[in-house]
Amino acid sequence: MLRIYEVDPGAGQHRRLLPANCSPGAPPSGGVIPAGRKPGRMDEQSELRFNRAATSVGKARAFVRAALPVEQLRHHIDDITLCVSELVANAVRHGSPAGHLILVRVIVNEMLLRIEVHDAGKSRPRLQSPADDVLSGRGLFLVDALADDWGIAPRDGLGKVIWVEFKLPAPVSVRNPVPC
Repeated sequence: MLRIYEVDPGAGQHRRLLPANCSPGAPPSGGVIPAGRKPGRMDEQSELRFNRAATSVGKARAFVRAALPVEQLRHHIDDITLCVSELVANAVRHGSPAGHLILVRVIVNEMLLRIEVHDAGKSRPRLQSPADDVLSGRGLFLVDALADDWGIAPRDGLGKVIWVEFKLPAPVSVRNPVPC
């Protein structure tokens, strides 16, 4: 099931994250996405858009943790959330131009978890092997070491998607992390 969330600017400086079907005037979401599935099981998806801000890294990590059954993934959840942190931090720092949002999508199909980070940037990140005395450049190095697979793909229109995949020990379901 696809769950789409939008950024709700709210009143004043307070911001809330709401499911798109809870936002005024938004079309209902919840359509089933059958692409790339095994017979008898639909992909389950949950996604949320974030502002291009340093605070979005922690919010994206919390969103992914809330969308997944942490108790079932207790041996993988730290690796998963670290990869989310690294990919969203890259999108904030290098990927998404000012004024564009960053989309984080969580997809589960059978025993495979895929997390996608979409941004509107043109630049493609590269896997680096920084020297010991360099303080940055290790994000994709960590992703490569922790995830079962990862990659970069173009998006329809502007930007790219960077994805990571984790094989799961048992089937899991995506939760609705933000109640209506």
